[in-house]
Amino acid sequence: MRRSTRSRALGKAQLLAVTGSPYGLPPTSEVSLSRSSIPALQPGLTVTVGWDNPLCTFFAHVCDPSIEEDADACLLWIGTAPEAIPTVAALQAQLTGWATIPPAILDCLVRDQQAATPPTPLQRWAHQLLHSTGKTRLDRA
Repeated sequence: MRRSTRSRALGKAQLLAVTGSPYGLPPTSEVSLSRSSIPALQPGLTVTVGWDNPLCTFFAHVCDPSIEEDADACLLWIGTAPEAIPTVAALQAQLTGWATIPPAILDCLVRDQQAATPPTPLQRWAHQLLHSTGKTRLDRA
């Protein structure tokens, strides 16, 4: 039997994943990821920021949509490891020269972090498995 997952938008930036089990167990709710687009300092670039609850970190990526190859279009990708960017201040500092996070988005990011749920046992196992091998995705800077 398959599990079903539904996503619902909460406000502008928050995503709630609701997972139901085919075995009759009650569904669980967790905030998994928030994502917001913000203005780039350089016209033509796209900047996305958010909170990654399973990794317990803020993240950002800056992309140039005029570049066809996805790997080359991503100019900056930060917050890809557990607890890599622990505060919105650290996120903003790493975005210097790329973007300034608007106050309303800063507030949303802080609320997302405050609403964080602890990693599930499966997430803890996956983190241990992925990060004990020494193979992590490198941040691009």
